[in-house]
Amino acid sequence: MKLKNLQLGLAVADAAVGNVRQTEMMQLADFLLTHPTSKIHYEKALWYLGIDPNSVPSELWVAEVPDEAHGAAALKDAITLLNEQWSRHKLARMVAVRNLAWQATQLARRLEQDADADAAAIVAKNGGSSAGLLRAFIVAPLTSAQLAAQQETT
Repeated sequence: MKLKNLQLGLAVADAAVGNVRQTEMMQLADFLLTHPTSKIHYEKALWYLGIDPNSVPSELWVAEVPDEAHGAAALKDAITLLNEQWSRHKLARMVAVRNLAWQATQLARRLEQDADADAAAIVAKNGGSSAGLLRAFIVAPLTSAQLAAQQETT
């Protein structure tokens, strides 16, 4: 997630009012509003706002997704972060919500990959075809017309 300089600068300026570091923060806010952001200034602004730069999701689609345990732990941490940041300023809420959404997406990707792998393994055990996988569980097979009629009555 890349925060816009305008959003970041205005958030720092807003947080600077009445802060003991007001002058330093206003200078940083002014710099953010008038220059491209470097990683150093970006992270410094986030720290001033009480946002851990590591909680800002990268949102890069890489081939590697976390395993289920790590994904679930990251999602739990994201929920905790959202609860902590919600009463703060809009930018903190936005980052926390995006982090939660990203962690949920990553976990969903893992669960989807695992489900695909499980389904592929079951089909492979059936000789590579899904035909007839459930026949052992069906006492009296129905035709598609019978299935449609049955659905209309329910």
